[in-house]
Amino acid sequence: MNSQLCFKSLYESCKCPLHTHLNKQLPIVDSHCHLDDFSNNHPYFRSVSASNIREVFLVSNKHKFHNWDTVFPLPYQNIHVYETFGMHPKFIPERDIHLKLAHLENIFCDYLHPVSGRHIAGVGETGLDETSKSPLEHQKLAFERQVILARNLNLPLLPIQMIVTHILVVSENQSSNSSSLFIQNNAQTFSHHISSTDLFHVS
Repeated sequence: MNSQLCFKSLYESCKCPLHTHLNKQLPIVDSHCHLDDFSNNHPYFRSVSASNIREVFLVSNKHKFHNWDTVFPLPYQNIHVYETFGMHPKFIPERDIHLKLAHLENIFCDYLHPVSGRHIAGVGETGLDETSKSPLEHQKLAFERQVILARNLNLPLLPIQMIVTHILVVSENQSSNSSSLFIQNNAQTFSHHISSTDLFHVS
């Protein structure tokens, strides 16, 4: 951490001796965060928006199924939240996985509608993880369903890491499986973070 960075300049105008003040017009962008983990920290968000000197863009990753339906209220003009929804291989339900995946698909159908007021940025996080306690069969099922969902909705897929050569085990028959071909053909477009500049356009 740069000890010479003026953190006060993140939120308000400052004239301290430090020479590392952020320009007022420079937005703060967090392309991968988990708002659900600190949703009760309202003083922080109030401080961020206290002076309204800059825009703040957050991509909140909802990768735990029990957080999919939670809403994080942000009544601040300068804070803009985009969301991704997915099933992380370490947080796969022990039962009713098919019902949970169907619920995930319904979430996208509901929230992608303009009247929902939600801003959807992608599908994930998802992938395969050998350290997960979930059976590999369940991981494959969840991963493949999310790949298909992202493809059908033309949304970015957020893999847990760039291991395309390993995640192709989703199918025993890579040559005929459409999900595997989708991964192969789009490997270069996958990224752990969202980088589209259009994502942060505020109308």
